[in-house]
Amino acid sequence: MPSHRYELTVPNHPTSVAVVSAAVVEIGRRVGLSEDDLQAVRLSVGEACVNVIEHAYTEGQEATFRVTCEVGRDGLTIRIRDWGMPFDPRALNPDGPPDKALGLRLMQSFMDQVHFINRGRNGKEVMLVKHFSNPALSTYYNVLRQGVTAEVDPTTYEIRLMRPDEGPGVSRCLYRTYGYSYAGEENLYYPEWIARMNAQGEVISAVAVVPDGEIVGHAALLRCAPSPGIYELAQGAVVPEHRGRNLLYRIIEFLMGEARRRGLRSVFTEPVTNHLWSQRPLEDFGFTDCALMLGIVPHEGGRLTLLWSMSRLGEGPSRRIHPPPRHESLIRGTCKAAGLARSFSSARHASSDQGRINVTMQKLMNAARIEVPRIGTDTQRDLARLLVNLKLQRVDVIHLDIELEDPGAPDLCEFAEELGFFYCGLLPDFGQHGDLLRLQFLNNLTVDFDAIQCHSELAKALHTYVRAELERSMAVPSGGGLSPLE
Repeated sequence: MPSHRYELTVPNHPTSVAVVSAAVVEIGRRVGLSEDDLQAVRLSVGEACVNVIEHAYTEGQEATFRVTCEVGRDGLTIRIRDWGMPFDPRALNPDGPPDKALGLRLMQSFMDQVHFINRGRNGKEVMLVKHFSNPALSTYYNVLRQGVTAEVDPTTYEIRLMRPDEGPGVSRCLYRTYGYSYAGEENLYYPEWIARMNAQGEVISAVAVVPDGEIVGHAALLRCAPSPGIYELAQGAVVPEHRGRNLLYRIIEFLMGEARRRGLRSVFTEPVTNHLWSQRPLEDFGFTDCALMLGIVPHEGGRLTLLWSMSRLGEGPSRRIHPPPRHESLIRGTCKAAGLARSFSSARHASSDQGRINVTMQKLMNAARIEVPRIGTDTQRDLARLLVNLKLQRVDVIHLDIELEDPGAPDLCEFAEELGFFYCGLLPDFGQHGDLLRLQFLNNLTVDFDAIQCHSELAKALHTYVRAELERSMAVPSGGGLSPLE
């Protein structure tokens, strides 16, 4: 979808709230936002306008404020800008007193992004973002197989770490590759965030640079697991004119060498399964396919399945885990293929204490992750109720991550499978205490297994196993018979 920008300047009078809300909602309706999203936009824009009218100017002061609405490839961005009294957005606290925090909580609950921006003498603005329900992600998942070639000698590319002042170049590279449809970290469009994360070691960015200094390729290692030394390989991008030069492979090769130099324990990544282009190179870097995540990403009107693959770079800790008996053979095979030192226990009992359960929503994916750091006497009840709520919210894909060092893991797995969850895979060292068993739940989704392409023998075995597990789960009347959480 092409980008369009609309602008409206209105007086700081209460009647402007309805005018602005109606205009923005009409724009949203014309570009296909759902009625629920339109209502969210109406309430959030109205709240932002009321804040300007009531707080930006002194009583009786006549002034104007400006509203811009931009339609991009992945959604609607609304900016409400005024030139009133200075304001420090850090003073806002969503957990503060209800009379001061209610408006902020409302906007944050209804919109996908809410930003407060001070522009000094140029005023201040509130930026509200509402993503389209099905963002255009096809570009992201097809980069590896596009073959446009630039008029540059392959030997002239420099592959190296990103320098501190190259954040803007990386952002431009991502934009030229995906526009604003990149499905991963949204902060990649903020150069200062890229520089800060690299300086802190949270991100390790590698770039491909042509002689004039332009960054034309990028990939990064991201620290994202509770266990130290576990990084994700992601954010791969090559601008269209420079594809077909094996640049992404060369950047990954550089990053894997950098990971070894820094003493990282392991690197994981999530290759797509609609083609083999992103899977084949990983074999050269020692990746082992550990999980098959069905329909996790919106893609070209449907849902795309990803693998979860890991490369072990150093000696990890020896762990004692408690796999569910029915899945033990596959888990053993995965551990052996990945070179993991694991012993297996048949003990199975939950703690007599209260458990812990966390939920993370992934709005762009319309997915959720349920994490169980500690299994207790109340965990099964809480899980059943959470599942009911997520189903009522029409979340498409739900992942359940269970700590395998917890002796209660086998019983919780069997209970979850009675609710309709089924096997996804093993995520080594990815939990708060060690390895995770990942189960998955599809909320009225169908999966075309014949369209899933797997390169490695272990991935093919996962494909067969997960398909059988899904068929088993479909015979289970899920939901647990419990009412939603209050």
